[in-house]
Amino acid sequence: MALDKKTRKMQDLIKHQKEISKKVFEKLKIVCPFVKLAGGAPRDWYLGEPCNDLDFYFCTMASQIVYTRFQLESIFPEASITLLMDRQGGKSDPLYESMKNLIRIWEMVVDGVPVQLIQMKSIADVSNVEEQMDVSICKISYDPVYDEYHKHSDFKITDKSKIIFLKEGYSLNCPHAQKIKRRFVDEWRYRLGTKDFAINCVLRRLE
Repeated sequence: MALDKKTRKMQDLIKHQKEISKKVFEKLKIVCPFVKLAGGAPRDWYLGEPCNDLDFYFCTMASQIVYTRFQLESIFPEASITLLMDRQGGKSDPLYESMKNLIRIWEMVVDGVPVQLIQMKSIADVSNVEEQMDVSICKISYDPVYDEYHKHSDFKITDKSKIIFLKEGYSLNCPHAQKIKRRFVDEWRYRLGTKDFAINCVLRRLE
């Protein structure tokens, strides 16, 4: 069956975004071999939607702002890199409240695709970044080289139950939770609930 024009356009856009993610990923591995593309972009692609931007999580051996900027500008010489947020400089972003070990957020545009380079304190913070995310539906990463999704157990539960739940200690009043609610509950018809409730819904379906 032939795809309609809108579907083809979305698929072409996703393909383009994935190609850009691979280019950025391979360059960032020079700075951080453990770099990870996680959160919004992998989630949206998995659900068949183009993403708004690419969030890459990375760390460096020396975290000083001047050293990091030099590294990023060296591997992305054609991009204009902007510092969006610097916690060490006293600035923060409520959307990343749950990520206690986030240092800075850098931004650039590559071939028309907005890219955020999210600098973490350590390799462990990058490797386990899904654990730090406050909403279950965001706990997914993507490997651009092998075109593979890596789903955290919380994401798998939400994917099967269509119930979104928050990390312990966070409430629906958190700015990021409100953002997710507006999109996925109000528009996509997911439901909000607890992790236990979501698990019970999955188990009932298996009975």
